[in-house]
This record gives sequence, C-alpha cells and structure tokens, in this order.
Amino acid sequence: MNPDDELIPSLGRLFELDDPNHWPERGLLRVNSADESVSVVQPKPCDCHPISVTGPFAATDADCNNPTKADEMIHAFRNLGYDEIDALSPRDLNNVACALIWQSGATPEDAQRAYDLLIAALDRADDETKALIFNNLISFGTPITPGTPQPLYLLKRMLHNAGRALDDVRAWMIEADRGNG
Repeated sequence: MNPDDELIPSLGRLFELDDPNHWPERGLLRVNSADESVSVVQPKPCDCHPISVTGPFAATDADCNNPTKADEMIHAFRNLGYDEIDALSPRDLNNVACALIWQSGATPEDAQRAYDLLIAALDRADDETKALIFNNLISFGTPITPGTPQPLYLLKRMLHNAGRALDDVRAWMIEADRGNG
C-alpha cells in the first residue's frame, strides 16, 4: 500500500469519505490541472467493458463479476516478457486493464496500473477501438459519493503538515485531462 495506514485517515477526513479510516478499494486521487482540484474516484468493476479478442485475454461483459477469470488473466499477463507485452494489441491491453479492476482484492495500485494500460491502449488504437477504450477511461472520472473534491494545495498542505511529500500518494493519482473527465 503506498500511502500507508497512518496517512489514510488524514486523506479520508480531507475528502470527507464515509469511513475516513478505510481507503476505498480501487480508490484513486484524480487531479484536475485545469482547476487545480483533487477528488477521490473509484472505477467500478462492471464499468470496465472488454473488447472482443481471442486468446488468453478474451473476456465478456459477464466476466466483470468473475474475479477468478480476472485473476487467471492477470496471471497470464504477468508471465509475459517485455517484448510480448509490447506486442499486445490495444484490445488485449484494454481487457487486461479491465481484469485488474475485476480481480479479487483489487487495490488502488491495480486501478492505477489499469489506468496506465488503458492510456497505452488508447495511444495505439484505431478509431473504433479508441472509442471503446475511451468509454472505459470515463469510469475513472466518477467521484466517490460522498466525497468532497478539494483544492490541490490543501492536499499538498495536509501532506506537508504530516511530514510527507506529494510523492507519498503519487502512485494513487491520475490526471483528469487524460480522458477521464
């Protein structure tokens, strides 16, 4: 876990989460550089839709409720070499990203990796596939309710007062202007 257990209650109180002592599963900090605000977002498993492919990363919409299938896909992905990962199609990358969200015990780090894979897939995709991947990125832009967006400077000040740096939570951050609202 990147922001450690003593930092989570402070973050929970800052963003006025229902349970400030428990960080949301798959919870990320979405930074909007346009208005310098930060909100907590949590992509929901069934909001990430697979794209038709064959092979080890084939999936259907019903698989969003099948963490065992997701765990198998992630295991297959983690066994690939760098060259094999680079050779994956944007559709495969999309489906692995979804599996990271669908898996049992998904963490904020998994959600961050899923986001990164969707961005990589988007950068390589044709127009039809881009539209499908973009729709999955939108699920990373829905703030948790309740949860109050805060100015970025308040997050930085809270971290500074706790003797921390923004890097302590950077692993849980995504940018609003990269396709997620």
